[in-house]
Amino acid sequence: MLISKFVEVVVSNDVKYYEELGYLIPKYKDNHYRWAVKRGTKIYVKVSDVPHKSTVRIKVKCDYCGEIYYPKISDYYNGHKTINKDSCNNCKQIKIEEIYNFKYGTTSIKVRADVESFIIGRHKTDGDIIYNAFLSKGVTPIFKSEDYTGAFQDLPYVCTTHKEKGILYRTYDSIRDLDCACKYCNIEKSQDEKRYDFEFVKEKFIEKNYTLLSTEYFNIDDELEFICNYHPEEGIQHANFWNVLHSINNCTRCRYNMQSEDLHWNWQGGLSLERDKISQTKEYQQWRMSIFQRDYFICQCCESKSNKLNAHHIQNFSNFPDLRLDINNGITLCEDCHSINKKGSFHNIYGTKNNTREQLEEYIQRYKNGDFNKLRLKNIS
Repeated sequence: MLISKFVEVVVSNDVKYYEELGYLIPKYKDNHYRWAVKRGTKIYVKVSDVPHKSTVRIKVKCDYCGEIYYPKISDYYNGHKTINKDSCNNCKQIKIEEIYNFKYGTTSIKVRADVESFIIGRHKTDGDIIYNAFLSKGVTPIFKSEDYTGAFQDLPYVCTTHKEKGILYRTYDSIRDLDCACKYCNIEKSQDEKRYDFEFVKEKFIEKNYTLLSTEYFNIDDELEFICNYHPEEGIQHANFWNVLHSINNCTRCRYNMQSEDLHWNWQGGLSLERDKISQTKEYQQWRMSIFQRDYFICQCCESKSNKLNAHHIQNFSNFPDLRLDINNGITLCEDCHSINKKGSFHNIYGTKNNTREQLEEYIQRYKNGDFNKLRLKNIS
């Protein structure tokens, strides 16, 4: 089950894509006096608006065991092609068997071979060799020799030393050069050779003022769960131990603060406008999206469903700071009705200072009377 409603993305080559969906992306004038987007600029967007091939991770709840995990968006959509269910790594084999039952009515490889008209690529004798290979690696295989089709097939087994782990899966290709097929046995065997123990890991998280939630540590690339004590409102975050050792900050909010105001290496005394800083906050993006959703993504003046929508502050942004994030102080206008650069727009007629609700109501009425038709034509020419 998808839990994330919004996700933070870095905009680079997809600036035009998100602008056409109505998202506001902060820009600046470069050395050639052209509007450009700074590298690493992030915005909050709806998960449904993110391209399906994106590698951004989202929060998902496993439909089988209820565990929370964080797959890539591309993997999330690929996993819904046959069965509309979500499975974590521990439950993926259950879903695979459910897919086979849905398609063929059984999990038997022989039935699949008959239905799809393919030849099983291994003889029974080869399957016996593979079966005995798993036995020789210190585990108990729970597959039949005739079920084996290839070196990269996930085969189920149970480790006699780690029965509490349940059914595990390995390919024959992955155990050829191992003394034991069980990954947990190999982890325990390498404990003496491992550079960092769990106590050392906990100390490093404490030094950064993080609360470590994960109770196991296997290697430096494993994703560990933690909560930043400076910013607990960010919830559970993830980082591997290599990043904890070599990065200044692993908390999303801590990184953002390091890149803003006087903590940034290129800080020049606060030259950016207050509005630009506020428009990049999560609260402002949520306010803006709430305005669009309430107005059904339709301009409330010309009633067009433009791809370029703006959230207009009815009571002026600079003069009414207490109303900046008030949903009742916002209205959806398209760019032609809002932008000061468009002939016949609200700000082109009334300016950008001391705007009021009376001005907006007057503008909408004048638009319906056709007062701006000639000015609008200049936008096209």
